[in-house]
Amino acid sequence: MMEILIPTAGLSPWLNTTLATMASSCPSVIPTVVYGGNDAAIQDLLLSQRCSPLFPTDQLPWTEATNYGLRALEGNDVVVCNDDIAILTPQWLDIFQEHLDTKRGMVAAVGPVSNNILKKQLMDYVGTEIQELPYLSFCCIAISREALQAVGGLDERFGNGPFDDLDWSERAKAKGFKLLVDRRAWVWHYGSQSMQTSSGLQNRDQARALLLEKHPHVEDHLPKSISR
Repeated sequence: MMEILIPTAGLSPWLNTTLATMASSCPSVIPTVVYGGNDAAIQDLLLSQRCSPLFPTDQLPWTEATNYGLRALEGNDVVVCNDDIAILTPQWLDIFQEHLDTKRGMVAAVGPVSNNILKKQLMDYVGTEIQELPYLSFCCIAISREALQAVGGLDERFGNGPFDDLDWSERAKAKGFKLLVDRRAWVWHYGSQSMQTSSGLQNRDQARALLLEKHPHVEDHLPKSISR
């Protein structure tokens, strides 16, 4: 069974679009939204949306909110999505599920292409329709239950990121799993501005240092820009 998880630390102006395109593309799946903040008005608004909201007692950064949701959905394949994407391919979940089912135990995760994502997942990147990649972005990623059990969730030391997805990708590969992109699945990613602030830039530098401490060999392959 495929579940959808949307972690959010606030109320993205695009969350309604995200939920609406999911409702039209996969009406049988109710997304789980983990709100990592403590604004009662936002909590009330989420309760009125087509979603299953979870409200942790503590305010959580993105990585912790993601792990909170993954624990709640344990035992399932899970698509983790940002709160600022729009689904452009009606059969996106079927595409993801096909890979996880036919390559069960071999493929950790499958991702789509997008306008605003890691380079090799860009819509205009020249590549084969289905391609094995060294890493996948967590702005939209379908993860198998086997990989979640073997690899675990995100390293919460990355806070709001970035590089938490690159770290997870490295850990998944170390367990013998493959990471795939399927170019039949498209999502539009509006893109966060969190890394444009001075605190965001500081967090990016700290996250980069942590990534290189854990995986020194990735330095030459780090993307020049990060989108979350």
